[in-house]
Amino acid sequence: MRKHLLALIVMALAIVSCNKTETIRPDNQSGIVSDLPATITTYVAEYYPDATIASAQKSSDASYLVTLSTSELLTFDNNGKHVDQGVHHYDQGHADGDHGCGGFPVDSLPASITDYIAVNYVGYTIRHASLDTLCQFGAVTEVILSMDSLGHVKLIFDETDAFVAQADRMLYADIPAIVAEGITAAYPGYTARSMAELFTLVDNSLQYKVFLRLDSIHLSVVMAEDGVVICESLVAAHGGGHHGGGGHHGGGGHHGGGDHHGGIPVDSLSTTITDYIALNYAGYTIRFAKAETLCQFGEVTEVTITMEGVLPVKLIFGEADACLATEVHMPYADVPAEIAAAVADSYAGYTVRNNAELFTLADGSLQYKVYLEMNHTHLAVVFDAAASVVCEN
Repeated sequence: MRKHLLALIVMALAIVSCNKTETIRPDNQSGIVSDLPATITTYVAEYYPDATIASAQKSSDASYLVTLSTSELLTFDNNGKHVDQGVHHYDQGHADGDHGCGGFPVDSLPASITDYIAVNYVGYTIRHASLDTLCQFGAVTEVILSMDSLGHVKLIFDETDAFVAQADRMLYADIPAIVAEGITAAYPGYTARSMAELFTLVDNSLQYKVFLRLDSIHLSVVMAEDGVVICESLVAAHGGGHHGGGGHHGGGGHHGGGDHHGGIPVDSLSTTITDYIALNYAGYTIRFAKAETLCQFGEVTEVTITMEGVLPVKLIFGEADACLATEVHMPYADVPAEIAAAVADSYAGYTVRNNAELFTLADGSLQYKVYLEMNHTHLAVVFDAAASVVCEN
């Protein structure tokens, strides 16, 4: 059995493509993906919470080869038990310019990225490239590399194509105790997924991304080495996509000490802001604050508040510290049909991220921010309730 599975991996690495007729996509409900054993879908949800199943193949002996939206390949036996091949495999159909299950052709990567890889990762082959929005970095390009038996490497490049971090999967059980304690303190009642992600930044500092859930709330949270929350983002429920739409707000305990990691110390907020929150959001705790520029409001202070069992709320305050709006995450699928139609009409060819943001302004009017991408272009577009574009950046 094991020899057969190894042979299947080798053959799949050479021929697997999202366009092959024997590969069944999730939208084909009569195909393999919709019929995968629950043990497989549960395993993917637990150990790959930032990914979804893109396709699956079933061999003659009833074993399964599953391709994730990240292009990672997983093998399961006929009982749905994960088979560890010792090397973290990736769909290798991308080095010739095919962008596979999501992402974009690797031969369209800018020279600044490919040159960096050639100098710093000699012998590695680029397997996959995609655009994403990470709460600690903003809009990024993620590039997957592999080399023979060494497995894969994920590199993160910012909007200027400068290298910012290397990301590696790790078991949640292996994260430092101080980070685990920070998560427990900041997110009581949440359950951590078994897999986390380690970011090694260009200055060699470390960050840890953990995936948490509480009932229907799914969060990805980035922690600093000292156990302080850097930022968090809402993640779509597994199976509905994984691109949490760029939420830049933090959860956190540690909110009184002024360690703000790119934000501003919450204990330095004006009494105008803190009094407003105390009066209008009784029971909420201030978790994070930062200065930001939003295209519809200009320069603002964003303050994230949380209360156990409900989604975080972000409050937007203007330069005079008056509350301009509240902001909450929402699935893009829930935006009004008029907004979705306007996106399709005005931004043809763009891919829409799974999560959007709803702004409720002080006068009760609504605005919707949607996140779009096409090749190396990322857009955040704000619409009013009448589906007219307010602004974009």
